[in-house]
Amino acid sequence: MPAPIDPQADLRSALLRLPDDPDLSSLVSDLRRDSPRFAELWETTPARPRGAQRKTLHHPVVGWMTLDCDKLTVNDGELQI
Repeated sequence: MPAPIDPQADLRSALLRLPDDPDLSSLVSDLRRDSPRFAELWETTPARPRGAQRKTLHHPVVGWMTLDCDKLTVNDGELQI
């Protein structure tokens, strides 16, 4: 089974790209204050950009599937597909 994906990776990446965004900074502050688990992960997990990934999922009908996932960032902006 592959290692779990860091669910904070996109949030960390956005904060690195937009360090002066008050709404984003406020969101991270609120999450760190209200969720001890989030705060722990935020402090102990290094920031790293996410690119292509391989995910293994279990579908109740089809069974185990391994998917290659690519991320396309449009015009170096905030839109990601």
